[in-house]
Amino acid sequence: MAFCDNLQYLRKLGKITQEELAEKLGVSRQSVSKWETGEAYPETEKIIALCRMFGVSMDELMLGDVSVCGGKASGASSENISSQTEDSSCKTSDAQELEEQTSEKKQEDDILFVTREEAEKIENFSDLPERVRKVAKWKLVRHAINSALFACAMISFFCLGAISNLWNPAWLLFPLCISLCVFTDKLFSCKKDGTFAPLGKRILKAFSSSVWLLAVTAYLFIGIVYSLWHPGWVIFIACVFISPLLETVIGLIYIKKDKS
Repeated sequence: MAFCDNLQYLRKLGKITQEELAEKLGVSRQSVSKWETGEAYPETEKIIALCRMFGVSMDELMLGDVSVCGGKASGASSENISSQTEDSSCKTSDAQELEEQTSEKKQEDDILFVTREEAEKIENFSDLPERVRKVAKWKLVRHAINSALFACAMISFFCLGAISNLWNPAWLLFPLCISLCVFTDKLFSCKKDGTFAPLGKRILKAFSSSVWLLAVTAYLFIGIVYSLWHPGWVIFIACVFISPLLETVIGLIYIKKDKS
């Protein structure tokens, strides 16, 4: 039997109409009709769906004779097909629910997140929740400080280059500026409710985050200015111990305080 004959046989055996089969596969009734008359063939994914739906292999559906294949084909009742469709719908529903939960989690992690009820009451900045205003304020402070640092680095670079012809070591101001920006970002970062962690904890966190950038800047400086490239690499060995040491100090001191 050809594919068209096998498909027609299985559909009638399952006691479903062309319209019902087309709906389950997401195609038009005309497409199913063309498949059964041999005028067209379905896509590979549709063939796989038909094999799963009717409980036959692809070889049996495309090249074999399903009328003599035994129990597999005869078990393809309309109830089984409907059950498979319902299972697929359940999986789609579960995926949508998981996606919604992930979206909600991302919103909760956003420190500037505003609920729908809060958003309906907002007309200007003063209407924002206090926690959001505090967070936005300190984000602006961090951006202002970082902009000022880059402006100072740029001005100093051109002054040192134009006046003293120190273009070569002067460019080290830029990696130093990046290190200071990372430091200030951590130093002035606040929690989701707009409050700050203890100053000591923020300083340790800030230094721990910028220690590697500071090490690179220091290594380049002593290498370019004093030609101490060989012993200078010891700075990075020191950073390997300094960074985790700071994290350990933060954990030992402040996590215990939070618990108490």
